[in-house]
Amino acid sequence: MAKLNLRGLIAAPHTPFTLDEDIAVQVIPLQAEALRRCGVRGAFVCGTTGEGLSLTVPERKRCLEAWVDASRREFDIIAHVGAASERDAIELTKHAAQLEVTAVAALPCFYHRPPSIEAAVTSLKRIADAAMGLPTFYYHLPALSHVDFSLVHFAEHAVRSIPNFCGIKVSKPDLLEYAQLMAELGSCLDLPWGCDELYMAAAAAGAVVYVGSTYNHSAALYQRLQEAINEGQTDVAREISLSLQGMIRDLIPGGVIANQKRILSGLGIPLGDVRSPLARGVLGTTADHLLTSSLIDRRNDLRTTQDS
Repeated sequence: MAKLNLRGLIAAPHTPFTLDEDIAVQVIPLQAEALRRCGVRGAFVCGTTGEGLSLTVPERKRCLEAWVDASRREFDIIAHVGAASERDAIELTKHAAQLEVTAVAALPCFYHRPPSIEAAVTSLKRIADAAMGLPTFYYHLPALSHVDFSLVHFAEHAVRSIPNFCGIKVSKPDLLEYAQLMAELGSCLDLPWGCDELYMAAAAAGAVVYVGSTYNHSAALYQRLQEAINEGQTDVAREISLSLQGMIRDLIPGGVIANQKRILSGLGIPLGDVRSPLARGVLGTTADHLLTSSLIDRRNDLRTTQDS
């Protein structure tokens, strides 16, 4: 095993696009600097938020290269390499290993899907073998991959079969399963929690590292939430958690990824729009409202609460 002992917030950054939907790599240093200023621990590159599965293999390589350069080795880079084609995933893994990223992570192949835990572990092993010893995560997002096995059984099998298996990025909102996974394997695996809206509940289940999209613009609130949890300030933690959940609900109409790109663009990081087939051009009202009122108001309300 290759546990990294990750802690804190890891942002899932968006991929910036031009008006023609080409990657705007010149924006990535701005994204990295914003994360650095917010004290975010790292970046999970070309995942769901980064529209990684809408990029070609060469585009994913370019995007990762830009993130490695922009990070200046000051925070962790986890490269998502999962693909519908196992061979594409292996190619991306070899490239990530050459760049000496912190770790790689892979969704299971999601069109012709592994039919069993054994098949899923075998596929992940082929990808991990290409990582040249780099820690390798399994990325569990059954809502999109439609691959859903018992995580405890999967992890037990992977630990026995894959020397550089380091853990699972859990993006399924099943806290009972996550708590069991933490209790049985949390001491030997990194288990990043990937559902931002359930941060507080995941902390109660034992989470210590979190990967999410809203850390791109609201890391300070999550850090204050963690402080309140650490200090036993349950009422303050609950208030911050409810506010963050309200913010996330506001992001849903028009598309969470699209709305967050618009918010961050309004905050000075020009990310452009989402890439087709995600819906474009229908998110202005929701995102503009959130940028000009809800997000800012929640920050101000929380600051007032915390200062009182």
